[in-house]
This record gives sequence, C-alpha cells and structure tokens, in this order.
Amino acid sequence: MINTRTLDRISQDTKKVKNDVVELAKDSSARINHGIEKIAGDAQDTVSTAAKTVAKDVSQGLTQYNSRVDGLVAKIPGDINKKASRYPWVAMSVVLVTGLIVGVVIGAASSH
Repeated sequence: MINTRTLDRISQDTKKVKNDVVELAKDSSARINHGIEKIAGDAQDTVSTAAKTVAKDVSQGLTQYNSRVDGLVAKIPGDINKKASRYPWVAMSVVLVTGLIVGVVIGAASSH
C-alpha cells in the first residue's frame, strides 16, 4: 500500500515536474522570440541596404541623363539653348513627343 509519505513525495515530484515544464516553455518561447527579432532585424537591414543602393543608382542615372541633356542642349543654336537649359524636362518631353509623331507618320507612310 501507498502511505502518506509516498503520496507527499509523489505530489512534490509532480509539482517539480510541472514547474520544470513551465520553465522549459518560457525558455523556449523566449528563444523563439529572440530568433524572430533577429530575422526581422536582418530583413530590415537588407531592405535598408537595397533601398540605399537603388537611391544611389537612380541618382547616378539622373546625373548622367542631365549631363547628356546639357550636352545636347549646348549644341542647339540660338536662344532655345538657354531655355532648354532652364527646363530640361520640358525640352526632353518636346523631343520625345516630336519623335513619337515622326515615328507614327513614318509608320503610316510605310504601311501604304
């Protein structure tokens, strides 16, 4: 038969096991949380680095574009040169629209 002393010992052992399981669960949860925070931090660093690279590349591309536009505008005689230098986006838009119109006219003429 089981005496009172054995029942007390079983009860104490059960409480100890329960406490150990609770501590194990807390520790596992903390480790998982730490892992998730590390992954989130790494992802944020990666996105930040990529954004900086894209911004740098776009800036370099715009600088090259503006240099080319300035070079083309410098070759234009007369007062148009000064106006185009002040408004390079307008000048390029006019050139692009003109090219589009010429392309449509040439395309229509070659299909006849």
